[in-house]
Amino acid sequence: MSRAAWWLVAYDVACPRRLRRVHRFLKRRGLPTQYSVFVLEADPAGVVEILAGIGRLVDRRRDDLRLYPVPRAGGVTSLGQPGLPRAVFAGHPAAAPGRAAGGRDAGSR
Repeated sequence: MSRAAWWLVAYDVACPRRLRRVHRFLKRRGLPTQYSVFVLEADPAGVVEILAGIGRLVDRRRDDLRLYPVPRAGGVTSLGQPGLPRAVFAGHPAAAPGRAAGGRDAGSR
């Protein structure tokens, strides 16, 4: 069995009805971080399942959906309002004490 990994999912859906459907679909599987951006954890079979599910909801000629793997040694650096609670990346190698949302120090300002 393959190990699950973190994925960043970003989408641009032209039709408001399809947009709502994609959003609901992803909300059941991951956490929204910004408008049209989710983070989720999935193994390779889960990624195939997610792509198949979204593939039934979008118009491939007009919409755009992308999945980006989050590198295990990577992390998240952010400024402004945090998009995710620290616990989201708990257990991820980049989630060390003193790091912002599993990433590099973002400062205490």
